[in-house]
Amino acid sequence: MAFELNRAEGTDGPLAGSDESGALPARDSLLSADPFGLARSLLTGCGVVSLGVVVTSVLGLEPLAGRAGSLALLAAGLVAAGASLRGARVHAAAGPRWLATVGGLTLAVGALATAVTVGLALWLPVGAYDAIGYRLPAVAQWLDAGAWSWVAGDDPLRNGYPLGLELIEAALWAGFGSPFAVDAVASVFVVAGAAALFGFAQRLPRGAGALAAGLFLLVPMHLLNAPSGYADAAFAGAMACLVVAVARLERDEAAWSELGVAAAWTMALKPHGIAYAGLALLVAVWRRARTWRDPMKAAAIASTGLVFALRNVVREGNPIYPVEVRIAGRVVLPGRESLDAILTPTFNVPAELTALPSWLRPLWVWLQPYGPARSFDDRFAGFGYAFVLVALPATGWLLLRARGEYARAFFVLLAVSAVCWLVQPMSFWPRFSSWLWAAGAIAIALTVSQLIEAGRSGWALAVCALAVALAVPEAAYALAHVKSLDRLALWNMPPRERLAKLAKIEPAFVERALAGKRDVCRSEWRLGTDDANLDGVVAQLSPRPRMHVIDSTPLSRALADSAARGCDALIVIGDNPLASQPLHLVERLRAFGEVSLVPVTQTEVTP
Repeated sequence: MAFELNRAEGTDGPLAGSDESGALPARDSLLSADPFGLARSLLTGCGVVSLGVVVTSVLGLEPLAGRAGSLALLAAGLVAAGASLRGARVHAAAGPRWLATVGGLTLAVGALATAVTVGLALWLPVGAYDAIGYRLPAVAQWLDAGAWSWVAGDDPLRNGYPLGLELIEAALWAGFGSPFAVDAVASVFVVAGAAALFGFAQRLPRGAGALAAGLFLLVPMHLLNAPSGYADAAFAGAMACLVVAVARLERDEAAWSELGVAAAWTMALKPHGIAYAGLALLVAVWRRARTWRDPMKAAAIASTGLVFALRNVVREGNPIYPVEVRIAGRVVLPGRESLDAILTPTFNVPAELTALPSWLRPLWVWLQPYGPARSFDDRFAGFGYAFVLVALPATGWLLLRARGEYARAFFVLLAVSAVCWLVQPMSFWPRFSSWLWAAGAIAIALTVSQLIEAGRSGWALAVCALAVALAVPEAAYALAHVKSLDRLALWNMPPRERLAKLAKIEPAFVERALAGKRDVCRSEWRLGTDDANLDGVVAQLSPRPRMHVIDSTPLSRALADSAARGCDALIVIGDNPLASQPLHLVERLRAFGEVSLVPVTQTEVTP
């Protein structure tokens, strides 16, 4: 029997395969109810906070200079989230009780797993290398300036890269006087994505929407990446909201606003989000625009996510700075490096994948030949076996058998997801494309519903059981590896030692070179290395020193500059030209790499 969930108007009767009476609403469209609910509330609240930081900073009000301004912005975000938390009364289709039970339990387990990641994020400091390399240091410099601003430093990603997540983190950091919550923010977006999937499936048999939402929360990469300080899990949640909004536009006029806010966040979290948001808006206009009023409203809301691109244009004349674009050898958009140079494929593509054709690399990763994911940045796992063994077959089956209103909406969701993924740089990388699980979770929910509709409840139960049986153990395995909990005895460590261990830096170095300092000076570090990500460690100390970057000048001048900035020592990074000079009275330590701690009072230097 083909998939046909939208019954003709005026019909009543139990859903085939159901063990309880009930029917789909006779007059309302399956897709007419509020698709977001909680998702819209979370995205709107976060949007008000981030945009508030930007606007007040542009007006010169310095919202990050003290607690009062930041707490006011956070309060405004909570008010906006509450005001947008409105929904329609939903009448789910009748279905077997076991589906409601399995779906509810899956969602409960997913919510519990997410709560654990949030707890670990609040308890443990940030040690992931990109987070301490440019994300946290950018926030720390905003706090020093009292506002969102173009910051000094030797890493262009602190300025050119979209740091929408960090705008919220800055408000939290300034408002509470501590960075304790910075890597808990991404989980808010993961929850929003799960809520959007729940909203998409809300008129399927009871439990189908909860099943989809729970599976999205249990994705190993989401659990590992969300508390790392990275933005990939947050981007996955925003993308789930985006593709759901596009898919629901056929019958849901309210989805234009949700499309706008989801598009804004895809652009504010990742540089390629501009392409994804543009594609989604074009598809929405092509499918649904009867007038220009709704598309213009969506575009206006989405434009709030362009603040970093606009700042790059004003500052550097290039919306995608630091990426440089050349056509026929001529520089069209000036930047620091080409896209390949920034992505460094020779480093980022594992040797095991270089021998495979590019089209086979994602499938190889999805098969997880090296076992379940252990890291927020795992290149060989992170999707979970449920994706390749359940979600992909379910998608293929729906393509062959499904029809009706829900099927059309799913095909739009799938098409937008597929095109975005195809243009994704390094699409094999799980943390770059885990948002594909939005389509995968919906595919599983729709397949289960199709089987129930066809009177094959036994097969539907088997699909649910297999998906959950694969997802839950992998989620538990991922939680055991969050922030390297399986390898580090963090439970009884004092905070500084815990920070040092997570950041893979000697505790002695933190105590002797960083702790208790008001100003810390260091030499420049080479882009693309992890040796000198000291700034993010310094940012998490309490009290927090200011970090100063000293140019690669002769040592005598570097020491003079350090003294002028109030530093009592200069940290010379191992790959810096200064380190090659014969230094006297120098303590050589190992932090991320070899560094030299040079007292600024030193007078014996080599010209």
